[in-house]
Order: sequence, then C-alpha cells, then structure tokens
Amino acid sequence: MFVAVPVTASAAHPLPLLLLASLIGFNYGANLALFPSFSKDLWGMKHFGVNYGLLFTAWGCGGLVMGRVSETLLARSGGFTGSFVIAGRSS
Repeated sequence: MFVAVPVTASAAHPLPLLLLASLIGFNYGANLALFPSFSKDLWGMKHFGVNYGLLFTAWGCGGLVMGRVSETLLARSGGFTGSFVIAGRSS
C-alpha cells in the first residue's frame, strides 16, 4: 500500500522541496502566460475579456472542486488506480 510522506518530512534534504516548489511555480507562471493567448487564438478578440475570465474562473473552480473529488475517491476506493485506468482509456 502506498503511504504518502510529506516532502517537508525530509528536513535533512531541502533540495526535493526546492525542486518541487520551483516546478509548481513554473507551471503556475506558464498557465498565466498561456491562458490569454489560448483564449484569443481559440475564440478571437471580440469577447476576449469574458472568455478569458471564464477560462480563468474554470481553472480556479477545478482546483477547488477536484481536490475534494480526489479525497472522496481515495476514501471510497483506497487508491487512485481506478481513476488512472479510466483516464488512460479515455484518451
């Protein structure tokens, strides 16, 4: 069985925490840079502000809701194997 160990538990080795925080920060910055151009290219400039606002709001709602969904999935099934199998088959 998989046991989650917090990254901060390894206080003797701060490098993994630094690398993980850097990757999360780069991903966040990349999303902030790509969302406006993606919105403009996909839907045009006519309603750019509304479309970009909806896209950004959906990103935030997904982060809020999917955290709860993943916790519910973990509590009911005991793991994430089923969700990875479903995601792998649907793509």
